[in-house]
Amino acid sequence: APYGTIVVPHIFVTGKDGRILRANKPVLEFFRRDDVVGKSYSDLLPIEMAVQWQAHDSEVLQLNHGKEYVESMMVDGNRRWLQFSRMPLRYHDNTLVGIGCVGTDITGRRKTEEELEHLRQNLDDILLQRTREVERERRQFDDIIQHALDAIITIDGGGLVEVFNPAAERLFGYRRDEIVGQNISLLMEDALATQHDGFLHKYAKKDRDSVVVGHGR
Repeated sequence: APYGTIVVPHIFVTGKDGRILRANKPVLEFFRRDDVVGKSYSDLLPIEMAVQWQAHDSEVLQLNHGKEYVESMMVDGNRRWLQFSRMPLRYHDNTLVGIGCVGTDITGRRKTEEELEHLRQNLDDILLQRTREVERERRQFDDIIQHALDAIITIDGGGLVEVFNPAAERLFGYRRDEIVGQNISLLMEDALATQHDGFLHKYAKKDRDSVVVGHGR
């Protein structure tokens, strides 16, 4: 509804016999007739919906407390979504009067929810596709590393070995499971190994002069 507009809900009361006792103006406008009072659901609605509304009234009476229902119907060729709050009405002596019903048109909210759900599904599809692409790229990268003729070693910021390919195994004489997780200084000459932490510190500070280190066993 536009800002500042008060949306009046559809309010009506049905008696114990299932006929409408009272109805406000929005209900008359909804059914497009002024003679709503005294009519039953089957007089006003398609038979399937009338049976459904009667079942809802019966359920509320059986539960003896209010309950909300969300229903859709075609109005002027367009689907509308309505939320109905039904509750049993009683006199002060607990004698049943009938069923009170307050209906609100939630078509706008429903459409927004459906649009958001559609966007969520699209995002899920995009994320799944990207995840598959990343996994495929990772496998391709792993294949390149595993089949490279040159030794390839990568380390983390602390100098621990993360990647140690077969060519590196042949060059250094260590198996991958022996080296991964170990400090890269294990592969260096003693003089360089003692300076290794300093190299990493300088690299972290972007003082990145290259130094070739390491030897085979």
